[in-house]
Amino acid sequence: MLAVASILYMKPDIIVLDESTTGQDRGHLKELLARMKKLNEAGKTIILISHDMDVVAEYTSRTIVMKDGGY
Repeated sequence: MLAVASILYMKPDIIVLDESTTGQDRGHLKELLARMKKLNEAGKTIILISHDMDVVAEYTSRTIVMKDGGY
């Protein structure tokens, strides 16, 4: 969570979350994803890389599924 906060402080236009949902308890996970959704609604691009397809289905507007390193 600290790494995400450090990145957000720099106010980037694009935010890449690479497996940042892994190992998070449900409370922190919902908080993180709610913040990312709010940033996306404000015009930021969020790239979410995750194996958690429930999270992907709930929080993304576009999805690319990769298999064996390709799509």
